[in-house]
Amino acid sequence: MKPVPPAGADEVPCHMASPPRDGSNVADLAEFARWHVASGDIDPAYPVLAALIDRWGLDPEDAVRFVLLYVAYYDLGSAVSAWDAGAWTPGRGLDHRFARLPTGTERRGLRGGINLLTHIDSLDGRAAGGSLLSWLTSRFTGDPRADWKVAEATIRSVEHNGRWAAYKTGEILATVCKLPIEPTDAGHDFSSGPRAGLALVYPKVTKFKGARPGTVAALDGFTEELRDDLAGRGVPLPIEQLETVLCDWHAVVEGRYYVGHDQDMMMDQIRRPHVTPAAWADIMAAREASFERRWLGEFNDWDGVRPKLKRLYKDHGRICWWDD
Repeated sequence: MKPVPPAGADEVPCHMASPPRDGSNVADLAEFARWHVASGDIDPAYPVLAALIDRWGLDPEDAVRFVLLYVAYYDLGSAVSAWDAGAWTPGRGLDHRFARLPTGTERRGLRGGINLLTHIDSLDGRAAGGSLLSWLTSRFTGDPRADWKVAEATIRSVEHNGRWAAYKTGEILATVCKLPIEPTDAGHDFSSGPRAGLALVYPKVTKFKGARPGTVAALDGFTEELRDDLAGRGVPLPIEQLETVLCDWHAVVEGRYYVGHDQDMMMDQIRRPHVTPAAWADIMAAREASFERRWLGEFNDWDGVRPKLKRLYKDHGRICWWDD
């Protein structure tokens, strides 16, 4: 599951942006997207999850259960520690001792314990004959794009799963567990991050509010236009990767992100006291199996997120820090 860089990524020189550094320059966006994919920092948990599933020899049912546990926490250290401890017993919910483990920002609604327990209980209640895989796939038609919508609706039926959780869970199930579903759009139904990134290139996007069908259709049109533009610049992206690129590009422009940020943040997540030595060892092995060493702090001279790099583009117009 090692990320495959786009053609010619290694030959692309680091590009110095010209003012204004407001994110509207599609050449800058294309450079960021190219390296975002080439480094593996675009959703870096995905290849690590796949490597862990392979390392543990999980069958398809357990692989799906592990992915759903990960999305519940959206924190790799918490998810792997809970999994290693057997904290989720099918049909009996989550061990209460693991309900207060840290969650990612995206899952802040499950923090505090009770909502996380309710969420896992809700998943258990939907397991057809004890199988979450059967629950997810029982209404599939055989058309991957139609079944993406089926999967989204199925996932949203779980307590505390909203639009973001449905899109993200479907994306991980397709990428990591190889469920036969194909994203049809960039999730613009009440989206925030992707819209903000798209608005940097197309200012008209700021005029579109809410999630009326006409609004979503317009946003989808801008997204496809940008996707074609990036492909013409040698950066072809599936729609779900473009969704992530747009979110992270907005963060780059605001001075909150750099290529490699989420790989570094993963290290911050797994340094916490609740992460067991076994979980640490498994995650570290999965990272090494998933990424080139040049992107990983454990093989270089940094440890966790590097704050000074967050403003590299905003202040200096640079995407590449590895030339310094």
